[in-house]
Amino acid sequence: MSSGAILDGATKEHLLNIQTEHLEDHRVRFTVEFPRERLQEAEKKAARNIAKQVRIPGFRKGKAPYRVLIQNGLGQAIMEDAIETLSKTIYGEVMEQSDIEPYGPGVFEKYEDGTTPTFIYTVPLQPTTKLGDYRSVRREYDEPVVDEADVDEEIEKIRQSRATRREVEGDIESGHIVMADVHAVYADDPPVVEEDEDGTEAVEEEVVEPEADAEVETDEDFDEDDFEEEDDDVPPAKGETCFRQVGTEIILDPDHEAVFHGFNDELIGAKAGDELEFELVVPGPNDEKYNGDVDWLPDAGRLIHFNVLIDKVEEEVLPELDDEFAAEITAEQGETLTMDELRQRIHENMQTRATNEYKDSYIAGVIDEIVEMSEFAYPPLMVEEQIDNKVAEMEQRLSQMGISFEMYTQMMGGDIEQIRATYREEAEVSVRRMLAMGEIVQAEGLTVKQAQIEKHVDEMIAYFMEVQENSDERSLRNLFSKPESMQRVVNEILNDMLTERLVLIAKGEEITDPEDETAEATEPETEVDAAANDEEQQTTEPTAEADDQESDLTEDQENKQS
Repeated sequence: MSSGAILDGATKEHLLNIQTEHLEDHRVRFTVEFPRERLQEAEKKAARNIAKQVRIPGFRKGKAPYRVLIQNGLGQAIMEDAIETLSKTIYGEVMEQSDIEPYGPGVFEKYEDGTTPTFIYTVPLQPTTKLGDYRSVRREYDEPVVDEADVDEEIEKIRQSRATRREVEGDIESGHIVMADVHAVYADDPPVVEEDEDGTEAVEEEVVEPEADAEVETDEDFDEDDFEEEDDDVPPAKGETCFRQVGTEIILDPDHEAVFHGFNDELIGAKAGDELEFELVVPGPNDEKYNGDVDWLPDAGRLIHFNVLIDKVEEEVLPELDDEFAAEITAEQGETLTMDELRQRIHENMQTRATNEYKDSYIAGVIDEIVEMSEFAYPPLMVEEQIDNKVAEMEQRLSQMGISFEMYTQMMGGDIEQIRATYREEAEVSVRRMLAMGEIVQAEGLTVKQAQIEKHVDEMIAYFMEVQENSDERSLRNLFSKPESMQRVVNEILNDMLTERLVLIAKGEEITDPEDETAEATEPETEVDAAANDEEQQTTEPTAEADDQESDLTEDQENKQS
């Protein structure tokens, strides 16, 4: 803890006594004592402002004296207004005299009215990173190679997506698509449930065989009005409906049962218009016929009676893999390729994708190793910002599915903090990775040249012009010329440069001296200065703390955060 006082250029009335305490979570706490005269002066100003907003009987608006405002119960409002205004002013004076590097706006914690009035603030500090010997990291680099079999598989997927259907008049075969009404009912009694001496339930293993003359419910007997919802804990009785589907599509995939084992086989050989009746036993986890479908586990061992009315049978017709097929596929991209050219294009795209995915995974592993050998210090605010980003991403994904974040929160128990807590560990990892990467960029002297920015912007504009109809090049260039867009471009280029550098490091390959590669940073100085000014503005005023939430005290800061 250290102490000091603001003396230079200050009158006795503005004298401050500042106690500085460095907290364990990379924040600083300022305890600031100031003359009571300053608070009294702030109260008078607050009283004049409040007097203009209220009507006091016997006085014109804004003319009621201080003592009358107090007598009319406005003392608390005056004090709160005075503290809010004065806390901002004194915070600015403290930051001017302090030598700390704040990460973001400070928080006004509280006012203490002792012998000397006191304000207490906490300020997050800029993070610090002490890298380990990251150039010693080594990892085997085994980039995947896309072969012709991979290309064949990809082309087959495209071919399957272009398949058409035609109706089949003959017998049903494996691979056909069947449209049918399916009604399934339980054809046996449920296992008898008894209680052991300790009070737990014991299921009798013996299955009761159905009676020979037992009636099985058919479609004609089924009446929705007679259906009553049963207790979930009571197993369905014999004759109850298991499920009923009308006009359902059944794909007779030889590698996947439409219901459970044996169902597909019962349909083979039938025709459109046939009505089938058959019974199957639901396989359990110990049955070799069990395919891992957990939905049927509660009914394992039960006998199910099926009534299947076949309406229509179809088969897929796949297009021929020829130049006409290739031309049709590529015409959508504004070009016409032959089959050989299409294969080459697919091979190149698949190789690029596989390489990028592998490189991303490879670099993530390298960075994680570097993080493990490095030391970090950062304020909690950085983690909270990462959590904010992840919650915002989740909210966007939910919105795309037609689910509001409020609805999701209610589904999860209505506790937003519990949702945020699920992202905390991931956010901590993200902060450390980000700090490590930023420090490596500095250590390696990586900078971006103007030509790189121009090339990157040209490529992005060309891409948008290709995929978006009626795109206007001038509008796109204006968009990319904005400071925030330009900074994103620079960050993307730096990220690519860092990726390539880390690959060389981890593979143990020779690296050119950074001094031979560096060039002037390409962001216009005015933009960099503006960004720096924004950061400085964040440190000139604290935020008020209410209900354990930090909020900015200035409109500019609120707009920045939003």
